[in-house]
Amino acid sequence: MIELAPGRLRFETFMTPGYPASRENYLLLRGSLIGLSRALGASPATVTQHAVEGGAIYDIEVPRHRGALGVVRKRLSWLTAARSAAEELRRAHTELHDRYAELQREVEARIQVEAELRRLNDELERRVAERTAALEAANTELSAFSYSVSHDLQAPLRAMNELSLALIEDHGARLDGRARGHLERIRAAGIRMAELIDGLLRLARVTRGQLRREPIDVTAAVRVIAAELASAEPERQVAFVIADAMTARGDTRLVWLVLENLIGNAWKFTRGSEPATIEVGTHQDPDRLTYFVRDNGAGFDMRHADHLFEPFHRLHSGAQFPGSGIGLATVQRIIARHGGRIWADSAPRRGTTFSFTLGAGEP
Repeated sequence: MIELAPGRLRFETFMTPGYPASRENYLLLRGSLIGLSRALGASPATVTQHAVEGGAIYDIEVPRHRGALGVVRKRLSWLTAARSAAEELRRAHTELHDRYAELQREVEARIQVEAELRRLNDELERRVAERTAALEAANTELSAFSYSVSHDLQAPLRAMNELSLALIEDHGARLDGRARGHLERIRAAGIRMAELIDGLLRLARVTRGQLRREPIDVTAAVRVIAAELASAEPERQVAFVIADAMTARGDTRLVWLVLENLIGNAWKFTRGSEPATIEVGTHQDPDRLTYFVRDNGAGFDMRHADHLFEPFHRLHSGAQFPGSGIGLATVQRIIARHGGRIWADSAPRRGTTFSFTLGAGEP
């Protein structure tokens, strides 16, 4: 049943095989409505039939009346509204069911993603465990190597140096100049080799052991190192510019080693610069504190900066500036252990600036 307008209704009926003809249905419906209208004291309802295939459509016009017929009309209107509400509920139920199915698919997809993430995490943990085991094995081998270097190599090297010195002191007068020169070069090579072994041992030690983080007075450390260098070579005139109130947080022993190497390099490479100046300070960026050691010494070509922190790689001749080539490699390892980084800016005969951060060790 459909309400076309107030007081106008439409019924659709479809007959099954063997059901009485639609004409009889029409007469029955018309007679019932006329009788009902008269009984309620209103004008009779008008019924119009439209035949369709398999059934019929009835248009009914109910007279306006405030009495009992009006109640019938109102009930018919309620019935139509209820039918419309039921249709809305069915549509809402269908939409709700579709949304539930969509959410179910999303939940299943999320479960699959979480399962894949757990699998990847398990795989990552397995690989980390394997790499950790490999690293521990490498550290064990490094410890064995360090022990071998410190005991097995140093002993014969020490003997060679002592014997060559004894030959020079005891029999040097009886040797010609060429033989004495050979002995002196043997001794110098032995001393150089001993320095390299000591450097290797220091490099091995800074990569091992537990890192202890504690407050460090960087300004005080720099002043002590500068005083020691000036005391060792009082004939040199080097001006130090040291910032006040510099602090850090890290392993005190290792950070001191960084400062000793960088300031020692600046002291060494300013030899021949007049006046020689070494500056140690910091500058604060928005996200980090950077320490720097700057000098006005020999400098170097930045095209070779990639090799600066490689062990035994030197950018200057040993005759001009002696050294083992281990210091900067040691510095780089220490800073990396603190979660920081180091870089350099330089130019030939215009000095060098080494800058570094200490990562989580910064104050």
